[in-house]
Amino acid sequence: MAFNERVLEEAEDPTVPLLERVKFLAITSSNWDEFFMVRVAGIWRQIDAGITQPGADGRTPRQMLEEVSRRIHDLAHRQHELFQFVIKPQMVREGIFILQADELDPEQLRFVQDYFENNLLPLITPLAVDTGHPFPRLGNRALVLMAELEAEAYLEDEAFPVSELAVIPIPTPVSARFLRVPSAPGTHAFLMLEDVVRMHIAQIFHGYAIRNCHALRVTRDSDLPVEEDPSEDLMKTVEEHLRSRRRGAVVRLQYEEALSPTLLDMLIEELELSPEDLYPSEGFAAFSDLMQLYAQLDLPHLKDSPMPPLPVPQLETAPNVFDAIGRHDILLMHPYQSFDDSVVRFVREAADDPKVLAIKMTLYRISTTSPIAAALERAAERGKQVAAIVELRARFDEEGNIAWARRLEKAGVHVVYGMIAYKTHGKACLVIRQEPDGIRRYCHLSTGNYNERTSRLYSDIGIFTARREFGEDLSNLFNV
Repeated sequence: MAFNERVLEEAEDPTVPLLERVKFLAITSSNWDEFFMVRVAGIWRQIDAGITQPGADGRTPRQMLEEVSRRIHDLAHRQHELFQFVIKPQMVREGIFILQADELDPEQLRFVQDYFENNLLPLITPLAVDTGHPFPRLGNRALVLMAELEAEAYLEDEAFPVSELAVIPIPTPVSARFLRVPSAPGTHAFLMLEDVVRMHIAQIFHGYAIRNCHALRVTRDSDLPVEEDPSEDLMKTVEEHLRSRRRGAVVRLQYEEALSPTLLDMLIEELELSPEDLYPSEGFAAFSDLMQLYAQLDLPHLKDSPMPPLPVPQLETAPNVFDAIGRHDILLMHPYQSFDDSVVRFVREAADDPKVLAIKMTLYRISTTSPIAAALERAAERGKQVAAIVELRARFDEEGNIAWARRLEKAGVHVVYGMIAYKTHGKACLVIRQEPDGIRRYCHLSTGNYNERTSRLYSDIGIFTARREFGEDLSNLFNV
């Protein structure tokens, strides 16, 4: 929590460029999502298990939950105050507008109407809540509208039942939450996707008057406390837990303050919520979506100046990476030095070099289009001995890692899923190369991940070395 408060302080810092402050707000919110899905959910599991003994900090799980809730409510209030009264007015001064429905001019209204009918309406599936339709399951971090309905008289005379309540999932997975609408030259105007749907909700519920309509969002327990059995297939076990993740208990409800007490009480009962789980807001939930706004605005003067990574001097003029590493150790600092031109190059050259006999490495969080994993695939197809420790339990990257594990196995890579009862966090790559004076080992060790995307964001340190003692240690590691 203290770390995330420091991220929020970056958003509060007036010396930080405006859109970078917007980005820090998004990062803060995204971090809170994961905190609830894992940490708060873990506290709730202890409470539900009946644990009342104090932990190492002297607090019981219930006391811990109350303290966490109090601090996060305070920080959430700071987020909303900052956005509504500081950042949003500054955005307006810079010609960036997040509009309300009643602020749209005729041209914008026509644009939004057309967008709704052609892009949103076909994707919307309203879910009635009545005697014949139980309360629907709300997806984790999915934005929904909840509408209270009043049937017109002619509907009540018909033979079929009428509904007084409906849930409308907002199709944010396929549509950006910030819809850019026409605006004057030099300005940038957006309308929230939930407001687009709310404006046209009468087109969804024919024969009903809309009493009110409010947005809400739930966060679910998404941790994977895998109980490993040596006799079971770890991949199948993780896949089963991934399916159960979608049904995790709700640990937070974010909702608009104007939501009626009757509806709130119903949600508390249906979702089995406690007061600590409730997070009202003044109209804007899920600040994590502000990252979309940051990406849509090409305004360099409101962002940090680009800092392209520097080349690694020892590698820049070397005919190949092995020649450079063989001469002396090379220290790497990412993202200040290029990950692509050093680490990715190392694995690619190892895959293509006919003198390389084997490649062994750990993979913890890799991208869906990973050039490193693709190089391992290519190396195996060329007949090299390739081994990869793919950690299937890398939190929230499990599905991607499972997909890569299967793909690598198909290419002929010897894939190991890690060690029972341990996660393999180590980042190591060992290349074994035939040279005139015999076999030589080339090593890469680092913090971070073998992920070319996140390497541009996070600060990590690594080292290339051909020292014998490092090579022997890595050989022993991969033989465990």
